[in-house]
Amino acid sequence: MSAPRTAMKALVRAWWAFDLAWKGTPRHPPRLLVHAAVHPVITGFGGVLFFGGTMAVGIGRIYLPVVIWGLAMGVVIYLVAIVERKSMEHYGFLSRPTPRAALAPEDC
Repeated sequence: MSAPRTAMKALVRAWWAFDLAWKGTPRHPPRLLVHAAVHPVITGFGGVLFFGGTMAVGIGRIYLPVVIWGLAMGVVIYLVAIVERKSMEHYGFLSRPTPRAALAPEDC
């Protein structure tokens, strides 16, 4: 096995050890968190609306920096939802989706 692959596996094991230590015993997540993890694009769009809207209301106008701020925070929330989805799949709270290439032609 190559050195980069071994290092990556060690990093993945370290990440899951850190995740387990940070969260403690894996417990079933609340429904809202499961919904956010299953639909990360909608969650990210909600972050865009919330953060961009809050800043626009606070400033009183919609400027380009307000739009950029909202989009940046939406991307951050989207990435957090993706990480939560991977965590839920790892601990068995969500099933891993079947790739479409693995399905038989009659199943599509």
